[in-house]
Amino acid sequence: MRRTLFRKLTSAIVALTHLVFSVLIAAPGLAHAQTTDTEPPVIELELVEEGVRGETQVFSATVTDDNAVSSMTLHYRFANDSAYIAVPMSLIQGTNIYTASIDTNDSSASAIQYYMEAKDAGGNRTVQGFAFDPFDRVLVDSEIVAADASSASGSVVPVVPPSRSTTRKIAYGLLGLLVIGGLVSASGGSSGGNSAGDGEVELTIVVDKFQ
Repeated sequence: MRRTLFRKLTSAIVALTHLVFSVLIAAPGLAHAQTTDTEPPVIELELVEEGVRGETQVFSATVTDDNAVSSMTLHYRFANDSAYIAVPMSLIQGTNIYTASIDTNDSSASAIQYYMEAKDAGGNRTVQGFAFDPFDRVLVDSEIVAADASSASGSVVPVVPPSRSTTRKIAYGLLGLLVIGGLVSASGGSSGGNSAGDGEVELTIVVDKFQ
């Protein structure tokens, strides 16, 4: 009887010891698993302020995480709607860029309002924009875009002619003085005693103002 009781007690002690050791061994691993991923994803949003109504609007962002990104979601609504629509964003292979496309063929809204949400494998979450304060992409008609492009291409840029240099103007002035001196000398030599008034020559030289 005593031997049987002793055997049961020994078995219970061994089982309890095994359980304690199992808990002690597993505890550090559990603690490590809970503290490995505490950093949320980082979203670098590519903002496009304007799009053409009727065309597919592409939204993209670069998302990085110290572990792994588990999901990336675009929440959007047209400006005349109240509820947001959640659209999963797709990862471009070989990059950290996520994209989503929105069709605007059947919309007459003036803008698309949106924000983005990223989650990682550890359950951390990052949001760019908010439901109460979203980003806006204004939608314009293609006719307006074409008119703006035509106006820009047809604009006339005034061309200012190059002004003459100061050195060239001084040269013109000296040349004019030489010409005057030569004419005066010639008229004086050919007068043969005539009065100075008979040898007068009228000469007009126009020189641009210095700039």
